[in-house]
Amino acid sequence: MRWEGCLFLGMAGSLLGALDEQVQRLAPGRDVSVADWVADILGISLGLALRRRPRR
Repeated sequence: MRWEGCLFLGMAGSLLGALDEQVQRLAPGRDVSVADWVADILGISLGLALRRRPRR
């Protein structure tokens, strides 16, 4: 995967995570958390980094 694809997927995943946090505002008993959004971004980053690593 080229770096442009990783950048696009990272940005799209980050946007989707932010949207998910805002939708949680509508659900009773759920709250919006920046820490949860950061965890989403870290998970996306880790997944993309593992995908980009060279194969043997």
